[in-house]
Amino acid sequence: MLLNLSRVNKNFVWSYLILMWLLIPILILFKIDSYYISILFSINIAQSFVIGATYILHISGILTYAKKEIMVQYLAFGGYLVGIIFIYAFLQREHFIYYWDFSAYWNTSIQFNNLLSTDFIAASKQIYASILRDDYSVFPTVFLALPLKFLGTSYMSYVLAIYTCFLYPSCLILFLLCIKIADQIQFNTKLNVLIIFVLTFTFPIMIAPMLGGYLDSIGLIFIGLSLVILFNNDFKHLNLKAILLLAACLVLLTFTRRWYGFWIVSFFGSIGIAFLFKWILEKEFRFKQLLQVILNFFIIGASSALFLIIFFNEFIQRALTNNFKNAYSAYYFGDVLSNLQNLFYHYGAFIFIIALVGCVGLLFMSKTRYISIFLVTNLFITYFLFTRIQSLASQHYYLLTVNVLILFISGVILILNYLSKIKYAKSVGLVILAYLVLCNFLVTFTNTNARPVTYFSSLFSDFKQTPRVRTDIPVLKQLTADLKEISSEQHKVYVLSSSGILNDDILRQIEMPDNSNALPFMNLTHHVDLRDGFPVSFFESDYVVIALPTQYHLGESGQKVVGILAEEVMNGSLKNNFKPLKSYTLDNNVKAIVLKKTSSITKEKIELIRSQFRKIYPDNPDLF
Repeated sequence: MLLNLSRVNKNFVWSYLILMWLLIPILILFKIDSYYISILFSINIAQSFVIGATYILHISGILTYAKKEIMVQYLAFGGYLVGIIFIYAFLQREHFIYYWDFSAYWNTSIQFNNLLSTDFIAASKQIYASILRDDYSVFPTVFLALPLKFLGTSYMSYVLAIYTCFLYPSCLILFLLCIKIADQIQFNTKLNVLIIFVLTFTFPIMIAPMLGGYLDSIGLIFIGLSLVILFNNDFKHLNLKAILLLAACLVLLTFTRRWYGFWIVSFFGSIGIAFLFKWILEKEFRFKQLLQVILNFFIIGASSALFLIIFFNEFIQRALTNNFKNAYSAYYFGDVLSNLQNLFYHYGAFIFIIALVGCVGLLFMSKTRYISIFLVTNLFITYFLFTRIQSLASQHYYLLTVNVLILFISGVILILNYLSKIKYAKSVGLVILAYLVLCNFLVTFTNTNARPVTYFSSLFSDFKQTPRVRTDIPVLKQLTADLKEISSEQHKVYVLSSSGILNDDILRQIEMPDNSNALPFMNLTHHVDLRDGFPVSFFESDYVVIALPTQYHLGESGQKVVGILAEEVMNGSLKNNFKPLKSYTLDNNVKAIVLKKTSSITKEKIELIRSQFRKIYPDNPDLF
């Protein structure tokens, strides 16, 4: 929209946007119904995002080619429609109960949207308080308010909203950025634009977390915009406007998900290292340049920190003082080597080998040397910082995916350009590339065993996101109905199981989206030892649902709060305190048994069980 506007017209756009935001307090003063204020608020969020992102792309010159080439605009529009069709076809095949991270933000989005429509002031306060204190901040759901008002609150609508608001804009920004990089190395042809588009919009590791219910791709927008600002100008030549916009992107990134903070820390370190290597390789060191880089560092860091300290001081204190490594220790799997292997296999040899080609190729070109060094350094530092706390889950790979994707696309373009010098080689290369990209996509999202697809499967990602299907949903619904009938405020339920087959959140969310708490008289299960601590509420519950065999999602070593209690109930000191009422057979032949407490549990027994935890975790008396 801002592409062809004059300076006066751009001022008009900004004035319009400010006026639209000023309308909200006016409507509040006149006590207009919150529903209408919420619609205006949602529209303003959408407008602000579109205008702000377009403005950054515009001043960075990254839209120059897109403005001239109608093909880019058709591809962008067609890509959105194809994405919608794919999501619909995929989710239509699912038959699943969404729980934990799969449903956390779906549930939060619905609740926030309801609050926004009924009490705008309370919703505004919740946004602020949530940013300060919550690991799952409601901030990302603010952007989903408008599409959910029109699409409804089904899981399908929720995922389509994530795609429309987060993943598609992220892919579009990265598509345009990669075109810009191709332009810098003078490989910007219509065929290469088409190739960049296909590779960006079909990258499985970008798409898969969204289908799983994760909205973490919101961070990719701000990472992409940050890279647009950074790569368009040499960091030492950034003007004040670009520096402040970069600071704003980094601040907003911290609000999306807390773990994006690792990327931000790495961002500053990577710039410094990139410049150091650039100066060494090019032997063009200037003391004045060093001072300018330091000054830019200071302005970005100081302006971001000052804003956060003044308005979000509690957020900063929590981020700096919480022992996240201890709390999430159960989420660290294997050793350093196995985590590196998981990283390699998650993307696959096909992606990593070509990304390595892209890294080396960009490194040998003076115009892109800085980009290559920054991307690789940022990838390694971010990975190292995050894996000191926990292992990477599917959504956490977003921290690395932008870097890997840019290097991968660069590698493909460089390889095809080299092959174009050999007769027929480029055509053959394109056929092989199309085959490998298609297979890489199918291996991730389908259960196909066709040999043409699986023949080179060792080259592709080992991560699969296929439609999830449960056959035991009627049984789970019957279990929930039975528990609802026998439980009450005075007689609560505790689910002593922690896997994807059975956990407390499955029973809680089984009636979503209509009801986010199907069992109101169920205590929260303690799943992770060093995060949740000693489960006092278990001993206060009158009904226990236990799974045989004992169910874990992280492994027995970090979930003693499940394993020890299950053993005590079935074979230990608590065996005579409970009697079985009914059993249910779930998927994978797991038995869910409902037990009723027949006698109170003495303090001596409780302390005896507590002592087992204290022996295991002597350094955590506050938890046990």
